[in-house]
Amino acid sequence: MANNTVSLSRRVFSDEDMDKLRVICDEHKFGYALFCGVVVSDVLSNEESIEKYINLAQQFEDDQAPATIAEMKMLKVQLRQYEEELAQLRAFKETALNDVAEYRNNNAYR
Repeated sequence: MANNTVSLSRRVFSDEDMDKLRVICDEHKFGYALFCGVVVSDVLSNEESIEKYINLAQQFEDDQAPATIAEMKMLKVQLRQYEEELAQLRAFKETALNDVAEYRNNNAYR
């Protein structure tokens, strides 16, 4: 007889998810495999659910894929823009702080 054991992917299934599953199963005295099997069976019984989870799985795979060279170049350009904006904000902050200090110095003895 073939072993049809299925394990949960740690890439998808977080510690919080595992804790939530543990609480549900412990509270209702279900085995993890039973509860997960019922959930999967429910999803597989509905074509809309199947499509939904196929799309979610594909999106997850796409999100986990390494960035392409074009994406890296775009991110590098975006990073440069953020660095320029940050430099401008720092210069503005410095100017504002200097203006406040000068105002206080000029009005301290009036």
